[in-house]
Amino acid sequence: MRRTAPRSTVSPRKIPPSSESSPPRLISITEAARRLSISYWACRDLLLAGKLPGVRLPSPDDRRDSLRRLLVDAAALDAMIDELLKEPAASVR
Repeated sequence: MRRTAPRSTVSPRKIPPSSESSPPRLISITEAARRLSISYWACRDLLLAGKLPGVRLPSPDDRRDSLRRLLVDAAALDAMIDELLKEPAASVR
């Protein structure tokens, strides 16, 4: 007869749904790209070039320093857009 490990009796905590009054502080690259009206890949290039600040959350285990997922601070994105709006637009040829 095979012995199976006992099932955990601890249920995972439910995360309350975010409300419209408090938008998330960190957003995905896809959401940041949507807000900038550019492609995912163009937004990712901005992040990797350091032109848009990215956030990596710490890893829950000791095998890695951080999680793979790269997030964008929505406030930093808004600040970058505000700075870009202050600059004169480049001429279109």
